[in-house]
Amino acid sequence: MHGRGVRSINRDDEVAMAHQEKILSPGHSERYNDFSISPLIDRRDTDQDEYGQPFVDKSDAAKEGATPFRWATDFANVLKSFIGSNFLALPYAFRMSGLFGGIAGIIIIALVTEHCCKLLVTVKVRLSEDLLSRGEKKQIKTYGDVGTAVWGKHGTTFVDSLLVFTQTGFCIGYLIFLATIIGSLIDCVYTDNNLPKMLTRLIYTLIPFVLLIPLTFIKKVSWLGVPSLIADALLIVGMAILYQSFHCDHYSETNYIEITTYPLFLGILTASYEGIGLVVPVQQTMNYNKWRYPLLLDIVLIIVTLLLGSFGVTGYLTHAGLTEQVITQNLAKCEPLTYIVQICLWFAIYFTLPMQMFPVSEIFDKLVAKDSDRNPEGHLPYFVMVPNLVRIAILCFVFLVAYFVPFFGLIGGLVGAFGSSILAFILPVVFHFLVFKDELPWYIKAKDVLICLFGITSCILGTTLAIKEIVDAIRDEIDPHHDSSS
Repeated sequence: MHGRGVRSINRDDEVAMAHQEKILSPGHSERYNDFSISPLIDRRDTDQDEYGQPFVDKSDAAKEGATPFRWATDFANVLKSFIGSNFLALPYAFRMSGLFGGIAGIIIIALVTEHCCKLLVTVKVRLSEDLLSRGEKKQIKTYGDVGTAVWGKHGTTFVDSLLVFTQTGFCIGYLIFLATIIGSLIDCVYTDNNLPKMLTRLIYTLIPFVLLIPLTFIKKVSWLGVPSLIADALLIVGMAILYQSFHCDHYSETNYIEITTYPLFLGILTASYEGIGLVVPVQQTMNYNKWRYPLLLDIVLIIVTLLLGSFGVTGYLTHAGLTEQVITQNLAKCEPLTYIVQICLWFAIYFTLPMQMFPVSEIFDKLVAKDSDRNPEGHLPYFVMVPNLVRIAILCFVFLVAYFVPFFGLIGGLVGAFGSSILAFILPVVFHFLVFKDELPWYIKAKDVLICLFGITSCILGTTLAIKEIVDAIRDEIDPHHDSSS
């Protein structure tokens, strides 16, 4: 059992290994190693996952996990779970942090995010093996299930509440962005719009709301594989064109570091790494490819960090103190290139929103769906009354907040500072500490404590500042002459 290489074992060996957990000494680093996910087992020679459940696809190609389409869809789902519209606020985030402060911050956040995602999967695998060794049929398919296994019902409630807050917050930001783009396009066509501001915003927000309803009825993450590929491609095209519009000619007008607004930068940046709520469900849907999830995770986070970092830096160097909360608002109005960027990004975010809403829908499905509603595989069909009505209700809530609080960057800062900091930095190390506490050496425990303190500090400071900025922005909307500094 020593070593970090991938191992191929049968189910009997896995059960035996789970029984041996209690007698493993701390020297067996592969059981708690939080720098490589060695507990992820290569099961290509079996037809069962870590719960002893049969895989859906048992073909030789699936066992090898090497079909281009399978690799592409798995990669797309992992990538799509970590990048959405929040990257459009990164130049604004760098405005909040200063140039050098932002560069240092994105490196730190990327490393901590990657580490905590792997900790969460490590904990999930250990808990799955413990359930299997006890002969229990429960499965750990979501972040909330991890909370249940560690803390019982209180863990379920706590984690699910944070997931609902965070993922719903992401969806609110997405809808704000979609409405903003529609407004920009319509305003270029109908230049004589004399409707009241609030009525105009209502129309712009209703259009994507209605178009999103069919996508919210999707009940399986794997069904979103093809839309994720489309969204990734459009996102790359949109980002590439945006890069070409950046000139980086305002270096002298940028600040090196901004201390007072730095916590807001951390919140926006943490929200930009959106994937923590989808780590467990996406890894769970990878069939025989589950053991390759750490590799895909590393590749994705390297790509995302380079994209976010370069995008934030170049956008800030181009617009400096005039950088808007959504960088597309800095583009020249009603220009052909602007149209292309806006349309590409609109469809990219349109196909991404259902992925971010999926954890919220799953949580409510557990509360309202009946066993008789599910098919033999345990999934809900596309057309099922009560769960679909709940999905519409969630989308209505998203619509209302997006309509009344249309501040893209500030919403992202609040969601990242409060929800994402707890889910991405605090809970993974707390769960890791509790599950492996008898096996961890002192320096791993110390590392967990440091990450937890970092998350708590970021959460408190970032949440406080984000709420203040949102309140000031609402006051400015109501009374443009209001002095927010008072």
